Amino acid sequence: MNMDIIEKIKDEQSVTSIMGRKNNLMILELVGSNQLENFKQTLRLIKVWSKNRGISSNAMGFLGGISWAIMLAKICQIFPYHKPSKLLSEFFNVYRLWRFK
Repeated sequence: MNMDIIEKIKDEQSVTSIMGRKNNLMILELVGSNQLENFKQTLRLIKVWSKNRGISSNAMGFLGGISWAIMLAKICQIFPYHKPSKLLSEFFNVYRLWRFK
């Protein structure tokens, strides 16, 4: 996306919307087309899991949708041939041990 166009837009809400779309496309590109459907299904599961536990809101200081997507994209890169159930398992296994610093 041409950054010159985005810089000309004065409306902050429009810029946020455009950048959100751009970020989503970048994440999907990182996941790869062979893993796209598995990524989408697994992300839905993670979002339901986090919502059911009340930990799905950026406004409340928790991870939001884009954060979950980035974390899952990394798992899809590490395990490119896993199906959703295995991706979900690996997601929790990897981030259970991850050193967040």
